[in-house]
Amino acid sequence: MNILFLLGNGFDLNLEMDTSYKQFYNNAYQLQPSDNDLIKGLKLAIKKDIETWADLELAIGKYTNELKNREEFDSVFDDIRDKLAIYISQQENSYTYDVSIRNKFLEHMRFPYNFLTEGEKNTFTEFRNKFSSNQISINAISFNYTHSLEKIIDYKNENIKIETNGKIPSFFTEIEHIHGFTDERFILGVDNVEQIANESFRTDEDILDSIIKPRLNASAQHLCDERCKRLINLSCYL
Repeated sequence: MNILFLLGNGFDLNLEMDTSYKQFYNNAYQLQPSDNDLIKGLKLAIKKDIETWADLELAIGKYTNELKNREEFDSVFDDIRDKLAIYISQQENSYTYDVSIRNKFLEHMRFPYNFLTEGEKNTFTEFRNKFSSNQISINAISFNYTHSLEKIIDYKNENIKIETNGKIPSFFTEIEHIHGFTDERFILGVDNVEQIANESFRTDEDILDSIIKPRLNASAQHLCDERCKRLINLSCYL
């Protein structure tokens, strides 16, 4: 049986890393001077409506209405993407990871239903009993740019045996980062063309290749997206 975890930024925030877009703006982006009027305009727009900009990617898609052409788009988008990558990298590098929780953390991933309500446990047990398994595999798809999960469980691209009192062998087997890392295939953008407010940009192939995440994954041909699909298809779900 395969168990798959989907990890978003809430995972890093729960570790008390300052990785939210709002923290990025308050702690770094607004403090960095720029002579570019377009970038100044973007920062002013964020400042006026910081709560909306808490979802940076959707807000950038809407902000394209304030830009006239590809050159203006590249100027603004490249700047905030590069600054965000630097900021997240700094947050990750300055964080002290508690490796002493490794075994307990892996145990929790092996038995996630221990944290469910009694009713939810019954549903999970009924579902689990439908399957016979000679091995349990735990996998994760992370939407974060950090290696925080890898560092906590000391993952080095090889199976980790999870020590339990059960008879079924259990392993943590794979982590995929669908949006890449701060220093490798860093992907920031929207999910589809409808999230780009500037309609003239919706037919510009260069802009689409720069901001639509599925196209970025496909064009890079790293096959991470295909591996994520495989993990989803292999996993049990209710």
